[in-house]
Amino acid sequence: MNRKSAAVLAAGLLLLALAAWWVPTPRLCPPPDLPDIAPFTAADRVALVLPDSGAWPAPDAFGLVHRARTAGAAIRVFAPGESLAAFAPTRIYEPCPGPFAPTGYHPEQWPALPAEERKPGHDWHQLVLTPAEQTARNTAVLAAAQAIRDSGSDNPQGSRAAAMLSRARRAEIYRPLPP
Repeated sequence: MNRKSAAVLAAGLLLLALAAWWVPTPRLCPPPDLPDIAPFTAADRVALVLPDSGAWPAPDAFGLVHRARTAGAAIRVFAPGESLAAFAPTRIYEPCPGPFAPTGYHPEQWPALPAEERKPGHDWHQLVLTPAEQTARNTAVLAAAQAIRDSGSDNPQGSRAAAMLSRARRAEIYRPLPP
């Protein structure tokens, strides 16, 4: 290979590296302006339904359990199919299905491990709301959008309420969880 072809090859590789450097990285979705999950109180009774207790860490490893215990709420772990009637929980949580980010998860809205306990590859510690609580969340989002429309603080095109619902859709917050 002569000098001229080596120079052309080097210039081509340099341009390729420069083009790869300029490729934009994906942007994160903006946090949705939705009502946050109500904080736990001492009167709350939280049921944590774990499908296979051997496949999950101890309940104390979950951020949700930390938050509930700090507030003085009662927490109990159940297996699927076990009766919740005797405990009479006010909130029921299930773990997300697998190591992937579950539908409806947004780190600023949903219970998760504290930052110092998060490790790469351990996203499956995060929890999502059960379908019943998801339905309540959906109702709150739609009611907040309707309140903006009814208050008259929105512009004539309704773009504030539409923007709220659009951000909720992008973050998949009010889409029902699959059964």
